[in-house]
Amino acid sequence: MLRDLFTIVVGPVVVGVIIHLIERWLDALDDD
Repeated sequence: MLRDLFTIVVGPVVVGVIIHLIERWLDALDDD
């Protein structure tokens, strides 16, 4: 149960961070 709660809480945060990093990476490529 605790692991399921951890996944529910942390999952979206991890996805958001990954999307943010990809957006920064794409912006860096555009600046080049």
